[in-house]
Amino acid sequence: MTSDGFFPLALLPEHMREPAAGLVMRPLEGSDLDKGFVALLGQLTQAPPLSRERWIEVSAKMQDSKCYYTVVVEDTGANKIVATATLFAEVPAA
Repeated sequence: MTSDGFFPLALLPEHMREPAAGLVMRPLEGSDLDKGFVALLGQLTQAPPLSRERWIEVSAKMQDSKCYYTVVVEDTGANKIVATATLFAEVPAA
């Protein structure tokens, strides 16, 4: 597992990190574009093709905002993202 997750792995309880044999739950990583992340989103909504440059731009904004907590489930045998969920934590205005 690489260390370029969008948030610290320690935020995911250890008992949730391997939901089944061959599956790993972890923070979204920049390399997930190549593992079918956008195609997976396309199963739920319109997800136009995303260039690598645009993915880097969008993912950097998500990561820098510290508001998006996106987890993915990776099928390690197929090297493919098979599930995802995002918690958006908005900081209330003071």
